[in-house]
Amino acid sequence: YINMDNINNYLSKSIKNGNEYLIYLKDIILNYTTDEYFTILINDNRIRIDYTPLIKRNNENIEKCNVDITIENIE
Repeated sequence: YINMDNINNYLSKSIKNGNEYLIYLKDIILNYTTDEYFTILINDNRIRIDYTPLIKRNNENIEKCNVDITIENIE
């Protein structure tokens, strides 16, 4: 879930709403038809992903699954 290639793949299937991207589960999961989605919020060098709806498909006991990524240029 944290792999940048996966994140870029999700973004390519997303709907942009300001700095937030909505990724519908039906667009990334075969034979899934609900309107549930998870979000990716991008602000400058920070990315916040709320994977909760995606993760809950496999384990309903999980209450929240958020990933925060900070990108730094190290020379």
